[in-house]
Amino acid sequence: MVTAHNEQGATLTLRIDAVERDTRDPDGDLFLYEASVREPADGSWKPFCSVDRESKNHAIPLQGSWDATRNHLPSAKVITFACTSGALGKCARFGYKPWKTVNGISLADYHQACVHMVSADYCGDGRAHTREGTQIDVYDRLGIQKREPGEDMVFEAGWSPHGAVYLHKPRYGGEKLEELVAQCPTAFGAGLHSTGRCSIPRRRWTGGRMRSSSPSHVLSPSDRRR
Repeated sequence: MVTAHNEQGATLTLRIDAVERDTRDPDGDLFLYEASVREPADGSWKPFCSVDRESKNHAIPLQGSWDATRNHLPSAKVITFACTSGALGKCARFGYKPWKTVNGISLADYHQACVHMVSADYCGDGRAHTREGTQIDVYDRLGIQKREPGEDMVFEAGWSPHGAVYLHKPRYGGEKLEELVAQCPTAFGAGLHSTGRCSIPRRRWTGGRMRSSSPSHVLSPSDRRR
């Protein structure tokens, strides 16, 4: 058993129930942990993670921690159990393992860019603009993930470790591009092009690590409830 802390700082008792190699991982160095957390009220155990798309309650240990803005806080003394149902775990399984390098390039920044991308955290401040189950096509400079164009997939944004560096369209049709740009003055200080597409300083665009595409017609969460 391990003493841990959740995102709110509360102390948890964590139990590692099983460890298995990720059969989806071509490198063979990614391990999936099944963990339980003890309920303080009655001492019972429940899964630490919610189920992922494979209906598994798995977590991946990652060095350091992440703050409320989804930015990495390096530490040699801290390990985060990242659930595979969340952005941190998903990005490691996409191939962006922060402890590895490809062609001499560290994947730590690619993992961080992916975390913002999966959450559609355009501003890089922790605000998500997505919904669980939304299809996205991810591709990057290193070729870890390659573009797989679909009939209904449209370029969405370019991503850096700090959030979006270029925004072509919001992931949800109910959100307006100009409103998102206004929320991110640091990232999108140049405003909008006359075409209605987002403009950003070139110095930030050159820091882009990956791009994403999403369906051309995706309802906003409020639209889905109607």
